Amino acid sequence: MTTALQTGDECVVRDGDVAAMQAILDEARAWGILGIDLEWNKDGRITWIGLGTKHRAVSFWRAGLSPAALDLARAAMADATLPKLIHNLQADKTVWEREIGPMNGRIEDTMLMHHAAFPGIAHDLQQVVSQFLVVPPWKAWRRKEVEQAKTEARETTKANKKTARMAAHEARNAAKAAEKAAREAEKAAERAAKETERAAERARKLTEKEAEKAARIAAHNARNAALKAEKEARKAAKKKVAPEAVVQAMTGTLQAAFAPPVATVTHPVADPAAQPPTVITVSPVSSRPPWKAVKLPDDTPCAKCGNTTRPLYKINLNDQWLCEKCYV
Repeated sequence: MTTALQTGDECVVRDGDVAAMQAILDEARAWGILGIDLEWNKDGRITWIGLGTKHRAVSFWRAGLSPAALDLARAAMADATLPKLIHNLQADKTVWEREIGPMNGRIEDTMLMHHAAFPGIAHDLQQVVSQFLVVPPWKAWRRKEVEQAKTEARETTKANKKTARMAAHEARNAAKAAEKAAREAEKAAERAAKETERAAERARKLTEKEAEKAARIAAHNARNAALKAEKEARKAAKKKVAPEAVVQAMTGTLQAAFAPPVATVTHPVADPAAQPPTVITVSPVSSRPPWKAVKLPDDTPCAKCGNTTRPLYKINLNDQWLCEKCYV
């Protein structure tokens, strides 16, 4: 790239550096002096090699410089017959000799010259050049560009960090939301499982209760039946109750035994052939009151003999209870 300035031409060489290096060195020998300006980084490593003559200035990128071109520069610097012109000789000469090779011959320092001529003002290269030549403030521009680039880089870094923070924040929020949704789903599933378990437990308990109730009712009925049977058995054992057929037979026998005799009365008539005699059946008046056979209450004795076990039935006579034997 070549930029036309009022002081001549300057260019940055990236390709064809051997021919460019040879050309600028030939011009310097023809002019009688070689202008030198070096740039280095914070580690003290040379980054740019600037060479100038009366007609032009050329900057070579150190990292892209070929070995042949670097050998030409090293030979020129070591050539004691080629005068050199450097601004801030002490710094540039030290860096060159430490990294590349010796720098011989007469070397002029424009910084010391300017300090001797104008001790009261600044002695940096831009100040010295702009004092004598019409040139743009390239260092200020460069510094401004560097600051602007740094500012843009800072802004870009800041924006990138902000974007990264926002993305991380959104990711954290999404993760938290997903985690919360998962927890809610898990809780809902647990609640549903518990509700299902409770419903099953309620159904089981209800079934058990119904079964227990049915079992209790059946057991109660069985106990009642057993108690009733036991009670009936105890009563039968105490009273020696005869079967119903025996009771009926005994009742019929008693009725036949205690039935009063019937008397037959014949009235005579005037003409027996004309009319048969009339027979009137009269039941004799019994001195015994009406009777009936009923069950003897528990432990009720006979009114005459006092027996409580022998009679099965009793006879009611004048509100007295008599057994069969005593009644007869």
